[in-house]
This record gives sequence, structure tokens and C-alpha cells, in this order.
Amino acid sequence: MEDVESIKLFLAVAEQESFAGAARRLGISPTGATRRIAALEESLNTRLLTRSTRKVSLTAEGEVYREHASAIVEAINASHEALQDFDAVPHGRLRVTAHDSIALRLIVPHICEFRERYPEVSLGLDLTNNPGDIVAKGFDVAIVIGRLENSSLVAKTLAVTDSVVCASPDYLKHHGHPTEPRKLKDHQCLSFHARTGRNTWKFSKGTQCVEVGITAKIAVNNGEALKQLVLDGLGIAMVTDWLVQDELKDGTLIRLFADYAIEPRGTPVTALYPSRTHLPSKTRAFLDFFAEKAVALLRPPE
Repeated sequence: MEDVESIKLFLAVAEQESFAGAARRLGISPTGATRRIAALEESLNTRLLTRSTRKVSLTAEGEVYREHASAIVEAINASHEALQDFDAVPHGRLRVTAHDSIALRLIVPHICEFRERYPEVSLGLDLTNNPGDIVAKGFDVAIVIGRLENSSLVAKTLAVTDSVVCASPDYLKHHGHPTEPRKLKDHQCLSFHARTGRNTWKFSKGTQCVEVGITAKIAVNNGEALKQLVLDGLGIAMVTDWLVQDELKDGTLIRLFADYAIEPRGTPVTALYPSRTHLPSKTRAFLDFFAEKAVALLRPPE
């Protein structure tokens, strides 16, 4: 079957009455144009053009072929334009999987606005701490927290976040206010892990680095649950800053060691998706919209 580019070349030669003129228009060499037309005629087993020293003209068969070829090219161009118009407006089902805590803070509060802006997009949101193989599971985008290693997916950093150590006023009233990280060994600490036991919290202050071993009697692998335990006065916890912004402002939680940074700093909140090539408009719309919301909630990537 003839390829579309050869058909377009034939139409250009017919219009220009010249291989050289058609070649210039299409950005190919005259020799290449001649070879492709010869191959087209060979595949049709028909001579379409008559060559002379002055010009190139259509045979009777070429006249018939031009009429139908023009209709074919017009139909192809129309289909391309229709597809471009179709994809210009974000539409269709978008499946997103996201770390549960960041989804509740970053995505869920803005779904109404996203739907108002993109009413043709239907959104399916799966909350999990372990998205796994998003391609195999049929997800378009995954929102994760933390640094990635050896991922074959495209990664777009939406924002970065830091951690803070905090406790409730009630806990500090009954157990005292630790003045520096090493004092944590004398306190009840809560751990963001699936199991209890010993963990290491890392702090820095200028050139000074401090590693503190803490033994957690209570551990939980959900940020919202961990925050609630801190609010209930069960101990001191290290949590992401965006998770306790409101509580630190209204005083229901107290930040400890504000003059220390918690390592590692600048933990990324990342959007993962399968490919940059032919990125659907619905996916691009989601990424752009929530990148803007992420920067407002957290801080821009460095």
C-alpha cells in the first residue's frame, strides 16, 4: 500500500510540474523525489507522470489518481485536525494513585476546583502508601513522597517538604520540654513506621550533626494517624511540616528544636507518569494544576 508521504509528493509534483520544485517544497532532494515517485508507480504498476526536459505532466491514469489522492490527503488532514481539537480540551477518565496523607491535604481539597476547570475529566483517586507498578495497575499518575531510585517512570517534582519535631502542650506539661535533641532519650517518642522499636532521628545545626536513637513504644505508618497520636499527648513525633501547619499556628502542637534542621532536608513530592511522549491533555492538566497547589502548600523545588 502506498504511504501517505509518497502520495503527498505525487500531488506536489503534479502541481509544480517539476520534481525539483516539489522537492524544494517538501524539503527533500530531487533525486530522492524521483526515486519515491518511481517506487509509487512501481507499486501501482501504472505510469502516473510523463517526464520531458521542460516539465512533468500527468498521464490519463495520473489524472484519475490525483483526484482520488487529493481526497485521501484532505481526509487525513481533517482527521488530524479533529484529533488535535479533541485533545485540546482535557477529557476522559484519569486514574491517580497517591500517598494517602498528601492526597488528603493536596488533592482532595481542590478536586471541586479541578472539576470546575476541567468538567470533561473524570477522576479516580486511589489512596495508598505503596503505589507499586502504576503502569501494570492502569494508573495515569502517581503522587509519592521521597526520593526515587532506579525508576523507569518520568518524575516531576511538584514541591519539596521538610520535617519538624513536635508535641502537644499537655505532653510537655506532664513530661517536660526537651531543650535539645539529645534529651529525646528521656521522652516517649512516636515513630512513623509499621513497627515499634529503635530508630534514628538526624538533626543538623550549622556544621554540627546530631544523631539521636529513639525507642518508639507506638508506631504507625499513616501521617494523619501519627498526628492524632501526638495531639492526644502520647508522645513526641517527627512529622512532615505541611501535615501540622494548622496545629502549629493555633498552638495545639508545639514545635521543638526550631533552631535545628532535620535531615534529610528538601524531601520531594513527586508526580510519576509513564512517558513524556504524547502526554494526554488530561494528564498535563492534572500535573499543571496540582503543581501550582503543591507550591502553595509546601515550597517550590530548588
